[in-house]
Amino acid sequence: SAQELPEIEFGNIPQEDIAMMSFEADTSAEAYVLYDGIRHSIYDDGSAYKLSSYYHRRVKLLKPESFDRADVVINYTRREEEVRDLEAMIILPTGEKIKLRNRDFNRDDLSDDRITIRFSFPQVTEGAILEYRYRRISEGLSQVPIYFFQEQIPVRMARYEAEMKSLFSYIAVCN
Repeated sequence: SAQELPEIEFGNIPQEDIAMMSFEADTSAEAYVLYDGIRHSIYDDGSAYKLSSYYHRRVKLLKPESFDRADVVINYTRREEEVRDLEAMIILPTGEKIKLRNRDFNRDDLSDDRITIRFSFPQVTEGAILEYRYRRISEGLSQVPIYFFQEQIPVRMARYEAEMKSLFSYIAVCN
């Protein structure tokens, strides 16, 4: 049976995460991924099946070398995808929360087909927590996006969920 994981509520940061100023198991770590989750589900919008992918990420900045993580880029294709429900906030070491507004998200049309959404968190400092989430709706069901459970920095919790319709056939391809 699958292990039940707690729901991670956006903006609800445990006090011990806010107070943390270093990662005990690896004091050289520049940052620490507190949570990285993705949830895929297939649904029928009445005209076609679509893949809805919900992304949620929370990162603790521990050293100045991690500050470039406060500049986030989301790429997608105009024809097959759209990004919805984008939210982002920074939680300062004092516990103050600063939520980004619509004007803080910059959309760039890179070409006729590629779009980029960029945003930067304000008041980046050691001990801050960056949190953002969004939904990506994809028309093509040929490939579920690749997900990596580990990164260059330590990861406390990585979560991957997929709810797929039984009328589809699936195969796993490993390189």
